[in-house]
Amino acid sequence: MSLPSTGATAAASPSTPNALDNDDLFADLQLPAATATPMAFASQPAAFPVPASVAKVTSSESPKPNVGPGKPAAAPAAKIDFRHEIQRQLDQPIAMHRPSLGYRAGLGLLSLFMMAMPLAYVALVAASAWLVYHYTFHVFPELVSGMGVRGGRAMIFVWLAMVSPIIAGVTVVIFMLKPIFFSLVGFGPARTRAVTREGEPVLFELVDHICDAIKAPRPQRIQVDSNVNASASYGAGFRGIFKGELVLTIGVPLVSGLTTRQLAGVLAHEFGHFSQGAGMRAQLIIAAINLWFAKVVYARDAIDEMLDEAITESETAFGLVLALARGCVGLVRWVLWGFMVAAHTASSIFSRQMEFDADRYEIALVGSEVFVSTGEELHLLNAASGHAMEGMYSLIKKAVMIDNIPRMIQLCRHKMPSDEVAKVKQMIATGKTGLLDTHPCTRERVEAAQRIAQAGVFTIDRPARELFRHYDALCSNVTQDFYRNAIGRLVNPSELQPVDQHLHVVMQSG
Repeated sequence: MSLPSTGATAAASPSTPNALDNDDLFADLQLPAATATPMAFASQPAAFPVPASVAKVTSSESPKPNVGPGKPAAAPAAKIDFRHEIQRQLDQPIAMHRPSLGYRAGLGLLSLFMMAMPLAYVALVAASAWLVYHYTFHVFPELVSGMGVRGGRAMIFVWLAMVSPIIAGVTVVIFMLKPIFFSLVGFGPARTRAVTREGEPVLFELVDHICDAIKAPRPQRIQVDSNVNASASYGAGFRGIFKGELVLTIGVPLVSGLTTRQLAGVLAHEFGHFSQGAGMRAQLIIAAINLWFAKVVYARDAIDEMLDEAITESETAFGLVLALARGCVGLVRWVLWGFMVAAHTASSIFSRQMEFDADRYEIALVGSEVFVSTGEELHLLNAASGHAMEGMYSLIKKAVMIDNIPRMIQLCRHKMPSDEVAKVKQMIATGKTGLLDTHPCTRERVEAAQRIAQAGVFTIDRPARELFRHYDALCSNVTQDFYRNAIGRLVNPSELQPVDQHLHVVMQSG
């Protein structure tokens, strides 16, 4: 499906959970106290000290942040040599705060706790199986021998009462054994589209220099998709985790909606996760364990349906026995729900701290002010993406598919009503972090960035899409990938229609 000239290659690979974005245990990593006057949140940013050696690479006519498809055309900006400016601005390593001993100790304790949870589950299964065995081969024979030979209808209910624990116990053990055979990682092959160094040399130049500047390992693979997101992960399931096969995923709508400086900050955040090394590996394994517990608690399959059907259709007392078995299964699931909540709560605390740590890399590269503006714009782009997705699914029902999802999202962002923009900003300003949230709320991250009050060293403020030699082709490719996932078949480019013809439908749906 990929266009040969874009430098993008499509492949199918197993998906891996990307769970990478306060306790005294992590106090060593808390952000410093205020060192400068806090900057205003929305439209009145405070001035930050900018080192004299840092020159801003924009002309007076450079586009403002978030210039993208559908925005009013700005006056032509002077061309710059991206590769030269990237090399000039990122030619020296950036001094970074490294995780403390307390941080690493906290990670170790959390990892041990999370590893103990599946072992506790196995112990619960073993204990249940032993109880069933003991009752069946020791208690039940004694009950039978003590009864003697008796008849009558009442004895039917006595026998059912004695047999019920065996039937219910065996059913519970079967239901508890099912999840052990579930895969811990992913849901199967997922289509990914990689970009190559030959196809997108400027992007790779930026990625290499950011990684070198913040002393993070370089990704072995860069891939793109149609999400308003970027993520750091390991490829090829658990094998990739232990072999260190780093994968960076960039959502093309981010490229359409951010400046080069903002996108570079987002990438630095993800590379911050790369630099966490053992922490990132542990977090991904923990995310897999949490996913497994969720499957144990919520997943239903053919066996569940068979039990429900047998209870519904049974017209004898045996149906009561099966109902008892289902009740026991429900009780076990409640116990496992407790396991799941405990595991997720513990991992969420550490995950939030990892996000704060990764934020430091972004702030060091692009500065606190840009960090704040990027966070706000990401919320707005996600709101626009929600409108775009809702509209596109309504179009799919009419057998209509558009040709450029990143452009559609950017148009929705540009045409977003002012009252909705105000609501998003208000949500950011009043946000609170929940106990089970894997990421701290944006308000807390903004406040942390304001306390650091750092200027950053990377200042190229051109539209991020200028980093890509084949930007338009990538937009087309990720759009086709989206529809392939949505409708389950390959899409011919001739089936896609121009975005502008259907923008009104999307906006009405939003």
